[in-house]
Amino acid sequence: MIIKNEKCKNLSRNEIINIIKLLKLVWPPKDNNFTKVEDEVDNYIKSNKNSEVILIIENDILIAHAKTFLRKIFYNNNSLEVMALSGVCVSPNKRGEGLGKKLILKAFKKIDNSDYKVCLFQTEIPLFYKKLGAKIINNRFYNNKDKENSQKNPWRDNYIMIYPNNYKWPNEDIDLNGHGY
Repeated sequence: MIIKNEKCKNLSRNEIINIIKLLKLVWPPKDNNFTKVEDEVDNYIKSNKNSEVILIIENDILIAHAKTFLRKIFYNNNSLEVMALSGVCVSPNKRGEGLGKKLILKAFKKIDNSDYKVCLFQTEIPLFYKKLGAKIINNRFYNNKDKENSQKNPWRDNYIMIYPNNYKWPNEDIDLNGHGY
């Protein structure tokens, strides 16, 4: 088993195709509108040029993925750079083997090593992350970049969390400065 931490801009085309296939396996399109994976590679490269991925590969097959990137958010005339965490997934036939925990601990190491101050993410499984040192936050979020409805909550999941749980997080409303991830 190989755990790889790589900048997205350094990924091979084949690695990107495997990432897209895994993401589609875990989160199939809701409208059943499956586009060809090959057609999505250029968009992936363009939209992830400043991101990093953590990949777990077994027998040359991608079985787990997480993505991190810098996001500057705003609150009460202040800004804060956070490590965004997204796309955390494990192949359905590999769940229950501790791979999700390995991914997250590797991602959180960037906080522990002071690469970032805090990690901000959304989830539907908060207990998993709480066990790893994260906590739920209850700020109101909005996205000033959304020209149609800037006050709409940009997150899709029910729980917004930060790591580490002892980080002094602001109580104010937060401009996520982009869509939820």
